[in-house]
Amino acid sequence: MSVVAARVYDDRIEVAADSICVRGWSKMNSAEKKHTKLFRFKDLVVGGVGKSEEISLFQRYMKSHMIKEMNEDGILDFLIEFKRWKKDFCGDDEIENRYILASKGQCYSTNGFFVFCVNDYYAIGILKWIIYA
Repeated sequence: MSVVAARVYDDRIEVAADSICVRGWSKMNSAEKKHTKLFRFKDLVVGGVGKSEEISLFQRYMKSHMIKEMNEDGILDFLIEFKRWKKDFCGDDEIENRYILASKGQCYSTNGFFVFCVNDYYAIGILKWIIYA
């Protein structure tokens, strides 16, 4: 299970994530983690849950693209362009992960192309059950 949570205060925003990173039956320790589900790029803090591959691509995309305005429209435009870039880069344009983005006293969460403002607290997570018969 992956979890990213955000809490918006009057004077700050706190964002936290669990630290486990797995692929199949393997687990990476903290020394091996180059790409994690919580990262900072310039003044933007991003937390993502879902596929580590997509989070890595999201980080790479941010090296050359930034959110123009920290509001719902600006983040939606950013996600649309990320989708196009991802298709050109690897042939897959699906955005499966959920994200929390915090910057300049504002916090937003995404679920696909649904972007909404977080005014108090919010958490995103992915839980997968594996059942063996």
